[in-house]
Amino acid sequence: SEAEDIIKRYEKRKQLPPDRYCYLNAATYMSEQEKERAILRLIRKTQLEPLSNKKLLEIGCGTGINLLNFIKMGFQPENLFANDILSEE
Repeated sequence: SEAEDIIKRYEKRKQLPPDRYCYLNAATYMSEQEKERAILRLIRKTQLEPLSNKKLLEIGCGTGINLLNFIKMGFQPENLFANDILSEE
């Protein structure tokens, strides 16, 4: 099933170096910045502003770091919803 495939992909992540997703890793930081720029471009292109009254659901939120970024962008915390398939993430 799709859920089982996702769980297998999560398991493979455990084999990555421990600093793979650390912000002190330049490659991680740069890819996160690019992701943020892409999201901001999409918001502008689709004319979603103002964001303060929009609701957002993040599927596969992991640790929730993206939720903090969405708040920085202008979403209100009470309008953010998230889930993840693994409870320990």
